[in-house]
Amino acid sequence: MVDMLFVVWTLVPCFFATFPHSPTFELGGERDSEFYRVKDVAMAADGSIWTLARDDAFLRHYTPDGSLSAKFAGTGDGPGELRKPHEALVVDDELWVCELETGRISVFAGNRFVRHIKLNNRPRSLVEVGGHIVAAPSFRHEPFVVLAPGGQILREFHLEDFTLPTPSDGASKNGWEMFVATATAEGLALNFYFMPVLVEVDLQGRLTNLWQTTLYEAHVTRIGRGSIPAYFASRGMGIDGEGMAWLGVCAESGGCPELLVLDLKRHAMVRREAFPESLYRVRYLNDYAVFITGQGHARFFRR
Repeated sequence: MVDMLFVVWTLVPCFFATFPHSPTFELGGERDSEFYRVKDVAMAADGSIWTLARDDAFLRHYTPDGSLSAKFAGTGDGPGELRKPHEALVVDDELWVCELETGRISVFAGNRFVRHIKLNNRPRSLVEVGGHIVAAPSFRHEPFVVLAPGGQILREFHLEDFTLPTPSDGASKNGWEMFVATATAEGLALNFYFMPVLVEVDLQGRLTNLWQTTLYEAHVTRIGRGSIPAYFASRGMGIDGEGMAWLGVCAESGGCPELLVLDLKRHAMVRREAFPESLYRVRYLNDYAVFITGQGHARFFRR
């Protein structure tokens, strides 16, 4: 097994030069007398952490050193219960959790449920941009919802029309155009799960950058269940403090074993490295770069 730090260290030497020889700490896997796989993480200004799990609907709250302090929420429809929580974001002193199944955001203050925010979409991503919160949908035809930090819905917008590659035979158009949104300095970056396309838009939905790259493949010949391609093209994009996009790209056999560092503005690759594990998501939180693996481990490296 390749040492993970060696792989990460070689990506951008000036960025990782001060890292220790292992993650500062890890969450997920076998710990705290249970096994669970991390789906997403959020971090408050004081360094405390919340995690979402892939296998249950509980929220876990950790102290800044990674010690478990609370476990709450769970599956259900009542106040403080969740249905398919997908992403979490700390907004001021509150934790916002978007739910794919219900089309709502659940808001917590510490470990206490505060309110629901009902949306006119199925939010997959929560992104903070320019003092606003954007609840981004899963599919291109659904609206993006812009909210104030207090939870008031300010407006909605749709993506302007732009040309994307044609789906392969038997692939649904909606499934083919599934994406995940990440914040940039000026708006949003979208990476499409099933095709090698990276897009930037402003908060009106207007296209500012489209990169149909040849750096990774769509695997269009493999169709799963006759509706969408069997394997992702890419997962887990995060934007670092220098504006570089860190993207996990996938092999046709499944999993995302490569990490690309991309300059979206110049349509250029900065680095490309084999990764020792499948990469699910990259987060930049406070002083940490967080790599969430396909196996459900969240590895925190102090920057």
